[in-house]
Amino acid sequence: MNRIDFHIHTVETASDSSGFNFDIEVLKDYVEGAHLAAIAITNHNGFYRDNYDQVSKALDIAVFPGAEINVTKLSGFGHVIIVADPADIDDFASGMATLAGECPGSSDHMSWERVVELFPKISNWLIIPHYKKSKKLDSTTLSHIQSTTGYDALEVANAKKWLVERDGADAPLVVFSDCRPGLRMPDEDPDDNIRRYAYGYTYLQCNEMSFSSIKAAFANANNVEIFPTDRDFEILPEALPASRRMNVILGERSSGKTFTLKRILDAYEPEDRLYIEQFEITNKAKKDIFDKNVAEEDSVFF
Repeated sequence: MNRIDFHIHTVETASDSSGFNFDIEVLKDYVEGAHLAAIAITNHNGFYRDNYDQVSKALDIAVFPGAEINVTKLSGFGHVIIVADPADIDDFASGMATLAGECPGSSDHMSWERVVELFPKISNWLIIPHYKKSKKLDSTTLSHIQSTTGYDALEVANAKKWLVERDGADAPLVVFSDCRPGLRMPDEDPDDNIRRYAYGYTYLQCNEMSFSSIKAAFANANNVEIFPTDRDFEILPEALPASRRMNVILGERSSGKTFTLKRILDAYEPEDRLYIEQFEITNKAKKDIFDKNVAEEDSVFF
């Protein structure tokens, strides 16, 4: 089983939050720390050949060209990941240049029919719509894509949703990082910059990291896993094993407990997490604050 991550941003676009300065060293740390065998570069509505070449030369693993595009759905738009065969990179780059011109803004989108017009070979590539994740596609649009070109997998936000949804999906479910190496994370200390990044990967039963082999592997859902065994739940790029129920981190002061929690926090969307910060509960229970809150509540009834 090889770990892959086919949703990585390396160029700040109109769809990215400000402050993203791509750092190739952070990406290299991620690839090495997570032991990835292949990645795909998937910037929003654009393909940047120079950037792709830079990443490909810097890494010793397979790097595939791709994009995350805004596709029209019944209301608004959703995201679809496209990963192209490197043998078709010139055709892909040409189509992406047209797409970028037609969708220059973060809210611009195009129909799936138009996408197919721009990429005649798209059925031979990887098509991975958002499923249980922000900017997901509705069932009608998913059915339309399935009936026209088909799709190879469906992306969910995290391992928990993968566990819940995997049996009901009509395609393999995948979890990718959607990371932006170089983006400063919330509450980040300056010294943490190289070590912190969103992460997420999928195990693929595919010994050869060629595009054709990966495409063939996705045809069978049994080749796709999130965990190496039925019992393990992995956190952090280092694949630290954890329980699927409750975990407790023990350590002395300044041993890295809060830092570890923040790294885990970085990997999840706000709607998929609940983070209670240190002293957040106990501070509200201090006598003066408690008495004040009780008095305010009592005043409603007096």
